[in-house]
Amino acid sequence: MKEIKDFYNELGQEFLDKILNSQIKVSEKLTGTKFGFRKNGDAIEYYGRDKRSPLSPVDRTLSSLYEKPIEYISSLDLSNIPDNVFFFFEYFYNNKPLSVKYDNLPKNGLILSHVVGLDDKDNNSINSDTSTLKRWSKALGTDVTRIYFDGALTDDQKEKIAEFVKTDASDLLVKFDTKSFS
Repeated sequence: MKEIKDFYNELGQEFLDKILNSQIKVSEKLTGTKFGFRKNGDAIEYYGRDKRSPLSPVDRTLSSLYEKPIEYISSLDLSNIPDNVFFFFEYFYNNKPLSVKYDNLPKNGLILSHVVGLDDKDNNSINSDTSTLKRWSKALGTDVTRIYFDGALTDDQKEKIAEFVKTDASDLLVKFDTKSFS
């Protein structure tokens, strides 16, 4: 995973200034399995890691990984779900789906991460707005990604981040007692 320091080294001060002066949202990077669905008329299409094409009957026969979330979504009244809008989740089939062990499982094993196509003018628009995700996760009976920070940085925060990013890698441990930005 690239860190802000890598981007700064590649793209320079202008990039750093743009990032530091933008609205910033910080959330946990979840390590669940990708899962999604969209309503297409009366049909519901389910998606796994490959968001380009729906899971086929063969996919579902070869792997039962997605059967629990498919069963759950199938049990919902989706009459208020707009057509051709994709809902994407992190799916947790247990509390250690990949390399990270979690203390708690999310509601129905699903955390809504983003919605694609809510904007009528741009059906490829990705919406990860906190209020939108909370509204849809409540309607779908799932959890939503926890947001740790959402807003503008203070001048002091900007200065400290810039100082970390501009410090030579060999001096990070001495100056900040860590080499990791996170």
